[in-house]
Amino acid sequence: MTKVSSEYEGAEFGDPRLSRRLDRIVEAVGRDRSASFPRAMRDDAELEGLYRFLNNPKVTWESILDPHQGATYKRIDESPTVAILHDTTAFEFDGRERTALGYLPTGRRGFFAHISLSVGLGQQAPRALGVPAMHLFSRKDKPRKRPKRGANPKLKYENKESKESSRWIDQIMEVHSRIQDSDSVIHVMDREADSYALIAEMQQHDIPFVTRLRYDRIMENEEAEGWEPLSHALDGAVVRCRREAPLSRRRGSSAPRRKKTHPARKKRTAKLEIRALSVRLRRAARLGDPHPKSLQVNVVQVLEPSPPEGQHPVSWQLVTNQAVDTEKQVLRIVDIYRTRWQIEEFFKALKTGCAYKRRQIEDYQALQNTLALLVPLAWQLLLLRNEARAFPDNSAATVLSPRQIDVLRRMTKKGLPQSPTLADALYAIATEGGHVGKSRPPGLLTIGRGLEKLLWVEYGFALAKQGEKM
Repeated sequence: MTKVSSEYEGAEFGDPRLSRRLDRIVEAVGRDRSASFPRAMRDDAELEGLYRFLNNPKVTWESILDPHQGATYKRIDESPTVAILHDTTAFEFDGRERTALGYLPTGRRGFFAHISLSVGLGQQAPRALGVPAMHLFSRKDKPRKRPKRGANPKLKYENKESKESSRWIDQIMEVHSRIQDSDSVIHVMDREADSYALIAEMQQHDIPFVTRLRYDRIMENEEAEGWEPLSHALDGAVVRCRREAPLSRRRGSSAPRRKKTHPARKKRTAKLEIRALSVRLRRAARLGDPHPKSLQVNVVQVLEPSPPEGQHPVSWQLVTNQAVDTEKQVLRIVDIYRTRWQIEEFFKALKTGCAYKRRQIEDYQALQNTLALLVPLAWQLLLLRNEARAFPDNSAATVLSPRQIDVLRRMTKKGLPQSPTLADALYAIATEGGHVGKSRPPGLLTIGRGLEKLLWVEYGFALAKQGEKM
């Protein structure tokens, strides 16, 4: 397997002892991603060393993550086409008192991570390349139960001039400035990033992007010499192409604000109609200068005209500065946006596969350092799963070391072929983690559990070999 410890090499803390301590921590946690720290560390002394490291004022999450980010930019520069997926996730903690944490919209304590995940395009499936940028923040004020009377959440979102809302453009510019060939990279965002100011900034700096619209924006109607809602123009647009897409089953969100945007969904094959227009969007009334009064962009609509009874239709409005003149170009925009699900899978790898939220850490700084420690491990877990799904017939030796293949063969009851494929290895690992049968692909939880067992058994195997030589 890819040596994940190399993703931490070169971390600088101003003290070589801290760098050596990080090496030992990565070795231990890498063997058992989902285990608690007391279980992962060898003894009480090592556990105490880990806690001292995480709480050391010289240690920051930025310094821990810096080597992984450098390695990620190298992989980005070596890839012909890359999508940078931006999104924010919340980490909620309960059960014990934790210091300096902020508030989530639910009223519970926690903090937010705005993460950029890079994925290589142009293959059978996107290949996770790593996390080039991350921003952590918390909200000190408790959420309001009801908005103020007369408040317009759209205008409030458009005019919010705060450090929190600027995270989108700040992080995009950070990534953009460190990439050698920015034309080969496209930035992808969901509805939360639907901001006229953000779109204008990306246009100004010629940054390629695809963003899903949240609002029905106003566009120029040249024939009527006036303005009209974008939805009206899309309703009358010609269908450029059609496509069928498999939709997985989805549980509805329990959060009141997300029930409409993330309803429950049954597994089905959706028949989609795709339209595309070049339009000029009007600036929001209260946004004002220095943002331009209008923006020329392209919009791609993906619509399921006849969903099954009781099911919400697929409905995407994607805004981009990429060409949509041909059917191939239109479908490229749709496929680029579809890679966005990779960052959701990465969040699952962090929260479930690496069991981040179960870590018994009380201090906010230590929680941030722990998150940075687990990011490369979650990336490796996602990479293993995706590679096995995309290239099932490739040799397992492209992901696992010869010793790991030997150990896995001894562990599994059904055995492994003499030259196992990636699919053989993935299902053997997932079976050790509790996955049953091959009727459905294994998830990150079972892969993480199985990988944990494999790394622990490999570690014991290595210790036994060392004992034989003594």
